[in-house]
Amino acid sequence: MYEKESKSGDENDTILNAIIIACIIGIAIVAILIFTTDKDDSFTELYLLDYTKSPVNDSLLIKYGISNHENEDVEYTVLVLVDNETVLDESVSLADGIVHEESISVPFVNMTDDVHKVVIMLEGREEEVHFWTKSI
Repeated sequence: MYEKESKSGDENDTILNAIIIACIIGIAIVAILIFTTDKDDSFTELYLLDYTKSPVNDSLLIKYGISNHENEDVEYTVLVLVDNETVLDESVSLADGIVHEESISVPFVNMTDDVHKVVIMLEGREEEVHFWTKSI
């Protein structure tokens, strides 16, 4: 009877060892995947925070933001267009993970149409924000 219990104990040890080895191999595979997988989740955020009309100097005050998540430093060219005409062109350099928020003034002088399309975009990129506004 003692021999039977000894064989059963050896079988349990073998199964337990196999489970431990399988867990170690699984952990090693997950670790390798984590450390060798490229981080392709890079993107840029462009967003409109606010805009107001200033009747004193016939301008539109726009506050926008850019957030860099490209995993590298990026130089952005910000364009502001009113009715497809560029009214502002400026460069903004951002390190990875940095957020840039800025207020700009867009002149509305000599605009006779009642409604205008205002576009904020990053040149050479897909990011764009636009809105419609009436003349001041």
